[in-house]
Amino acid sequence: IYAGLQYNSVLNVFYGVSQANSLNTIYIIDGNTYSVIGTFPIGAWRVRGITFNPNTNTLYVSQYDASAINPSMIKIYNCDTLALINNIAVPSSGTANRNGYYQITYDETLNKVLCPFGLPTTNATELANSGIVLIDCDTNTISNTYYTGKGWNQDVCYDPNTNCLNVTFNNNTGVN
Repeated sequence: IYAGLQYNSVLNVFYGVSQANSLNTIYIIDGNTYSVIGTFPIGAWRVRGITFNPNTNTLYVSQYDASAINPSMIKIYNCDTLALINNIAVPSSGTANRNGYYQITYDETLNKVLCPFGLPTTNATELANSGIVLIDCDTNTISNTYYTGKGWNQDVCYDPNTNCLNVTFNNNTGVN
């Protein structure tokens, strides 16, 4: 199952993420020949999104543990070495480790990675504990958390003209 694709303009490679038999792999694809030149495993959790920061040559991968045993993570990798820089756990849903990160986006204006989180629910506590995490790309740590109270926040972008974060979400009654 294909889970994401990002282009690294610094190294002229693509990163393609796939899920197969609970084994997630990032494929490194040459930007000239479009052939796979390397792979690296990133664990058994489901991949939900991938984004790239060209200023720091860093790859961010959101993963979701559907079992609710472990918190979902953003894994941060150095693209030169493929070394794991940091893991950032999703904030708790208030009832279990059920919240998940979804599509993630790098915003150059903010120099932050925008990470919506939540889950499809009608539970009031879980709805209240859904939102957006902003990861500071200089420190690779959470700089801000905004709670939307909307449940399953799926995608986010920043509008520099209005200085607003725009979020798509699904609260089990449709996309809003």
